Amino acid sequence: MAKLERTGDLDGIEKGRAEIIEKWQTEAQKHPRRVYYIGATNHPHRISIVNGNHGFQHKSENAWVPVEKYLTGILEDVGGKQTPNLHLSLPETRDTYPVAATKEQLGARQYQLYKTMTVFVGAEQHLITKRYRNIRLLEFIKADVAVDEEALGRLWQHGSEAWRDVGSASRWLDELRGN
Repeated sequence: MAKLERTGDLDGIEKGRAEIIEKWQTEAQKHPRRVYYIGATNHPHRISIVNGNHGFQHKSENAWVPVEKYLTGILEDVGGKQTPNLHLSLPETRDTYPVAATKEQLGARQYQLYKTMTVFVGAEQHLITKRYRNIRLLEFIKADVAVDEEALGRLWQHGSEAWRDVGSASRWLDELRGN
């Protein structure tokens, strides 16, 4: 009761109790003279639910923030006459998201279904679950498959020199972590 009174967060209490409080808040809104009490009369954290007092809510519902992200996934579907979009399946979460786009964006590109692609999107992301909603396409990212072999060789050489004195990278990492 004290936690609910302090935070107003229904996510911090048992699901069944939260459902009852939500129901009482709805009923109090429908019937202005109705009052619900939680807790005994002499309890220090007695809570009353009356019309106009709807401060208890699931805080996770308000945890959506606007983001811009690069998403890489498998293109599952493209099209839509009324609401053009593409469906991108993200391998790390196994979720498939619809990504809103314009007809011009979709018409300006050739697609290979069931192939990996990267898109730059605007969306809302949940701070706790990390899920996305209201995703819209900002830009297709062109895959650059060309490799600069010379630059890659220089990086390998530099890395080999830097790690020359390290016998086992995994043992070095374990020691670094204090194991």
